[in-house]
Amino acid sequence: MEEAEALDDVKHQLVQELLDLKEPAGSWKGASGESCSKAAGGNEDEPPAAAPTTKKRLNDLLQNRRAHHLAGQAQAAVPKRVQADAELTKFLKEDVLDAASCEPLMWWHDNQRRYPLMAKLAQKYMCICATSTSSERMFSTAGNSATPERSCLKPHKVNMLVFLAWNLPN
Repeated sequence: MEEAEALDDVKHQLVQELLDLKEPAGSWKGASGESCSKAAGGNEDEPPAAAPTTKKRLNDLLQNRRAHHLAGQAQAAVPKRVQADAELTKFLKEDVLDAASCEPLMWWHDNQRRYPLMAKLAQKYMCICATSTSSERMFSTAGNSATPERSCLKPHKVNMLVFLAWNLPN
């Protein structure tokens, strides 16, 4: 009984966070701005695929614009809460993927059209560094700067010393 209530609470919090997202899911970019394939280890030396050289007619451009406009209207007609609930339900019914054979960034890149809100949420959380190495190094540098012999240093001075230790070349 408690597990079901906890699961419902987590689902409610997730839907609330999906509703709080500001911008719609656009192109999938990593935290530093590179595309998903490069972030997932794609080859940066490969030239981008050549754009087709066929000329577009005005009618083709207008049809694409109309189709995009109609899709936007259909999506706007559905309230965001209903869309978030539907996406979450659909996502939870997905088959579980083998973590060893699947790249999560590539999966979200491939499925961002199916789950636009969930993809944006995944983008928000997948950019978080999974290790605490950099923060531990920073604390170590601060510990080396604020020794017992230098215990009278003001916090501002310790901050400046740590900044200099990190940013000056060795």
